[in-house]
Order: sequence, then structure tokens, then C-alpha cells
Amino acid sequence: MERLLIKPTKCTPEIVFDPEKGAFSIYGASYPENAYEFYTPIIDWIDNFIKNEKDKNVELNVKMQYFDTSSSKCLLIILEKLESFHKNNNKVNVNWLYHEDDFDSLESAEELFIGLKLPHRFIKE
Repeated sequence: MERLLIKPTKCTPEIVFDPEKGAFSIYGASYPENAYEFYTPIIDWIDNFIKNEKDKNVELNVKMQYFDTSSSKCLLIILEKLESFHKNNNKVNVNWLYHEDDFDSLESAEELFIGLKLPHRFIKE
């Protein structure tokens, strides 16, 4: 499976998903004009990964300075898909990195994980 690499822009995050290493990262800000259009190829890639990869460990590192409501819905879809992968006996860990003074980012991240049974931790930088 090919690595997914999307370069960041002013309003979209950098996406690096390396299936060989099981290292996934989402860094930056997310407030694209059309979040669904931006995130659909990413969600499709994850669907393909889940379908074709078994017995993989995945570590997702997320560092978002800001994300809008539409982006949060797409991020939740990604987390739900990884939760499903985890429930099928695959190891998934999510590290949500945030600046120690950015309580809004932390609160937004915490809200995303409500109701999810996905191993995660919030890491203060």
C-alpha cells in the first residue's frame, strides 16, 4: 500500500500516513472551504488500509492549532474508523499534541473522543 502524503496549506493540515511503519500524522490547521472534499481521499485511504492491512500497529499523532466544525466532523470519522480497526484486534494509539497554553485546542480534542473507545492521550508541549 502506498504512503499518503498531503502537503499543508494555509487552511489544510499536513497528512503523512505511512502504512509500512504504522505511523500516521496530521499537523497544522484545518479550515478548508470544503472539509469533506479535502478529507474524502484521506478517509478513502483509511478504508483501504483497514480492508487490506491486518495485524498492524498504528500510531496517529495529531497536532492541530485550529480546526473548524466541518473539519471536526471529518476528524471524528477518521477516529471512528481507527476505533473500528482497533476493535478488530489491531493496536491503535492516538497522541493528541497541544501547546500548554492552548486550552481551547485541548477542549476541542477532548470533545472528539467522547464516546470513543480508542486508546488516546493528550500530550502537553
